[in-house]
Amino acid sequence: MLDIQPWGKATMDTFVKAGLVTMAAGWAPLLYEIAFGPADSNPIGLGLLVVIATAIGLILLAIAGLKALFRST
Repeated sequence: MLDIQPWGKATMDTFVKAGLVTMAAGWAPLLYEIAFGPADSNPIGLGLLVVIATAIGLILLAIAGLKALFRST
């Protein structure tokens, strides 16, 4: 019999870590710009990065939640 796993050996912890790291990596440049950048800066690109990174991070966290929900015991 073939034992095919669509996600390979990726565990739920892997998806949680990947989601959190993705969101942190998306938010860090904007927070750095707010803290240390010039007062008249307009970081539109950094804001778009935050939106995209947060969406991807939430998708990864949702995958982790679904893996936990449907985990076979």
